[in-house]
Amino acid sequence: MHQSILNLDARLDRLEQAPTGDDYNRLYQLANGGLLDLLKALGDPSSTAAD
Repeated sequence: MHQSILNLDARLDRLEQAPTGDDYNRLYQLANGGLLDLLKALGDPSSTAAD
């Protein structure tokens, strides 16, 4: 997840463009998915309901 976020940021910098709504949506998906994975790894039973 961390590397994917860094890659997205680097791509935006390289292209010298402002983030779009799609970029923010992708960032949200990366962060949300990573947090759910973390909760599962910690044994949180409520995190499995979101799959």
